[in-house]
Formats: sequence, C-alpha cells, structure tokens
Amino acid sequence: MGLPLYPQNGWVGSKLPPFPFSPTRKASEIDLRAEMKLMLEGNSYYPRRGHWILLRRMDKRQKCTCYNRVGQGEEKYSLDKGKYNEPELRCPLCNGEGWLYEDELHLSRRTLVSPTIGLAGSEQMSDIGWMNINYIVFFFQHYVEPKRGDKIIEIELDDNANPIRPFVMKEAYRVAVGEPFRDQNGRIEYWRAAAKLEVV
Repeated sequence: MGLPLYPQNGWVGSKLPPFPFSPTRKASEIDLRAEMKLMLEGNSYYPRRGHWILLRRMDKRQKCTCYNRVGQGEEKYSLDKGKYNEPELRCPLCNGEGWLYEDELHLSRRTLVSPTIGLAGSEQMSDIGWMNINYIVFFFQHYVEPKRGDKIIEIELDDNANPIRPFVMKEAYRVAVGEPFRDQNGRIEYWRAAAKLEVV
C-alpha cells in the first residue's frame, strides 16, 4: 500500500497524516543477542549447537623479539639475517606467530562460504598440484570481537563435546575479516569472522 504524495483534498490541519501501519512494539522484536546465545549455549530445553574453539588474539602493539633476529656466535650462519622478514618458526615466546598472543575459549558455529553445488569445483589445478582454499565463516556472540590476523583453532573434543585438556589442536584458521552484525541503534548482535585454513 502506497501513500499519496499529493492527496486531492489536501491534509486537514497542520498535523501529519496517521501512519497506516500498526506501530512496532519492542516486545515483539526478536532479540538477536538472546537468540545467538541460546543457539550457541543452549539451555535445559534447547540443545547446545555451538562447539568449542580457541580464539588466539594477537597482541600487535609490538612484534616478538624473534622477528628478523640476526644470529650471533654459533647462530651467525643458521639464521636468515632478516632476509625474509618473518619470525622464527620455533620461537619459545610466540611459537612462530611473530606476536605475543592470548588464547580464549569460546563457543562458535561455522559454515563454508560456498554454495553446495560449487563445492565440487573448489579445487583447482596449479603448477605445484591441487589447491583448495575455502573461506570458513565462524559466528560468535556480541562480546567476542575477532580481529583481522587473529587465529581460530579447532580443538579435539570428548564424547560430550567438551574440550580435551590439555588442548589438542586439529586445524588453525587465520581470520581475514571480522565483521559485527548490527541491528537497531547500531547495537552489535553477533560477530562473524571469515577465515582461511592455515597449514600447520
């Protein structure tokens, strides 16, 4: 139903015409934060649909001391002298990340960013062999705030879908895009993070 811009008889008085639709009540709105929390965590009536992952947050205020380290003494010829602009693979501080980091345990839900019909064509032949690089999207609650460069680590779970301790890494994904989904008044309802599989 459209509203006439220029009614034939004009508006009576200086007030705006009544809005033709019923007003939206706050109680009738869907609270996406609550829905995401219910979906990921579950409760006594609904099963938990999220699975446990580790979010590795990189502290990018300062690089690790192993970054471009020049060898001294016996290591003089075993290091690359900063040629490749990268951290050491087996650094005891950063584990080859190049930054100090902190691991956080979160519930998440993941999906492939590709139509099902296109999954068969996701592999491509290159000069070095077959390549298959798919983006995975992870969904988080509103407070998580994943950032570009962070890592999402899939871990081993027991029969009750709880993390095995100490944590055992299965796969690691590097976050390329962390995007907040906002709703009314710009409130963040949930986060989604697009990530690519990293060779471990």
